[in-house]
Amino acid sequence: MKKLITTILLSLCLLSLVNEAKADRQKEPELSEEQALAFLCSAHPRLGQCSTSRFLDKAVSRLILEKIAGPSLKINNADLEPERFSNLLRRFEVSNVTGLDLSNTRITNKQFCALLSSTRREYLREINLMCCYHVTSFNPLTHCTTLRVLNLSGIQINSCQLLEIARAISRTIKMLKLASCYATGIFDGSSSSNFAIHLTNLRGLDLSGMMNLTSEQLGAFLHVIGKNLRELNISSQTYLTVNLTTLKNCINLRRLNLSSNYIIEEQLVDLLNKIGAKLIKINIRSCYNISEEAKEILSKTYPHLREDFFCC
Repeated sequence: MKKLITTILLSLCLLSLVNEAKADRQKEPELSEEQALAFLCSAHPRLGQCSTSRFLDKAVSRLILEKIAGPSLKINNADLEPERFSNLLRRFEVSNVTGLDLSNTRITNKQFCALLSSTRREYLREINLMCCYHVTSFNPLTHCTTLRVLNLSGIQINSCQLLEIARAISRTIKMLKLASCYATGIFDGSSSSNFAIHLTNLRGLDLSGMMNLTSEQLGAFLHVIGKNLRELNISSQTYLTVNLTTLKNCINLRRLNLSSNYIIEEQLVDLLNKIGAKLIKINIRSCYNISEEAKEILSKTYPHLREDFFCC
């Protein structure tokens, strides 16, 4: 009975969406059932959990996908069963997409490889694999040599895999996100320097919540790539006091996120004396050891950052 009620409610929801789409059908292009399903699973994750698919009939193809119409394919947050996900990806037209957002899905290595094989990899500019825990083989990424944005946040990857990826995308990569990433060994010794050498074109780097990252490792890494960075996120470094002297080479930063860290007040003042005039955003929320007096002085020295100092 509970399953029947759930199915009825979901069917009513779909019918409501279809009726809304009918009114604009003359103005907007129709989408295939697969495109509509991708949107619905993104907007309504419960659809992917339902065992019945009777309501996913041809009427679904009338739905208008306004939010993700364009060159990017977004199937994020879909809780589809692996077999249904495979059918969706196999029938979806992805050859000309420039972006793939697969975050928080249960896509497998085989499915990911098949999906990338269906694309023209020279067109791909952005891939988001955040929290795709079932993806453990990243060799397909080494063939995506035109990527500009890569998000590997929250997944486990070893230093050899990251080095291969960095080497392949070194000429084009502009933003790399490794938030809460289990990147074992990548910042150890020679691995760190080899990794950094291939990322000198980076403009944005997210290392928030990075596991097992020391201030010394961070400093050595930023010594190589820091000069070209415009955006840096090193928030939530739970297990270390962030030594802001490691940022001395990041002289062109525009956005800096230091939130939820223990940082030394004097080092913050020294850092802002070097780069404060160029910064347009600094986040020091939850840096509770920064005194109100220091924030008052800094807000007067850098009035364009005043709001950032007083919402910590």
